[in-house]
Amino acid sequence: MRQIPFPNLATTSALMALILAGPVHAKQINFSGTVEVGCTLIVDDGTLVINSFYSQLSSEQVGGNPARLTVTAVGGTAQLSLSAPRWAGTTPADALPPQIKFRSNRGKVQGYTDQATDPISIGGSGDVLVIDARADNPIGFQAGDYTITTTATCSG
Repeated sequence: MRQIPFPNLATTSALMALILAGPVHAKQINFSGTVEVGCTLIVDDGTLVINSFYSQLSSEQVGGNPARLTVTAVGGTAQLSLSAPRWAGTTPADALPPQIKFRSNRGKVQGYTDQATDPISIGGSGDVLVIDARADNPIGFQAGDYTITTTATCSG
């Protein structure tokens, strides 16, 4: 009778592990996200003062103050624009369209206009715009409260 050699314990364990383990499967796991350009806007409103002839309201008159707009872009370079200025509430009789102008800490300048401004680029370190407003009325402003408004829009 012939004797069959018995495999050693290490060989038996390796063979059993292969038989019991089955096929090996791997699957990649991904994490994704999107970073969009955005802005933070901080507004300090300005003050209008009437001139001595009652014909012009302006933030540049003695006692007036410009508005300040602090802009910080996040996620890249953003575009900032100001809407055409308008009267908030009732438009004063015979008043001409209000106007705005600005200058920025980074040297961007917009002269007085009654139109929306062209977009300006704002980088991640941000910028501060000093915004003035004015309006003329050839027959003079009557007593009352007046507000000129513009809307700052920032987009990526």
